[in-house]
Amino acid sequence: MTAGIEFSTFSLIGRGERTGIRVDLHPEPVAELRGLADAYFPLVAYYNLRLRDPNVPPAAEWLAAQRRG
Repeated sequence: MTAGIEFSTFSLIGRGERTGIRVDLHPEPVAELRGLADAYFPLVAYYNLRLRDPNVPPAAEWLAAQRRG
């Protein structure tokens, strides 16, 4: 480990696949990792749907529609 630098890693295993998000050599790795996770997790359902249906709208439009209800 580099002096004064922290490392942070997150791994998620689901459906037989492994997803990993890793932050290296960042002055605030936990906060950076949280920001990445906050952006990623609301879109998990979108990514799964997009695999089956390429006509799904772009991620930003899909997420806005989900939030509207």
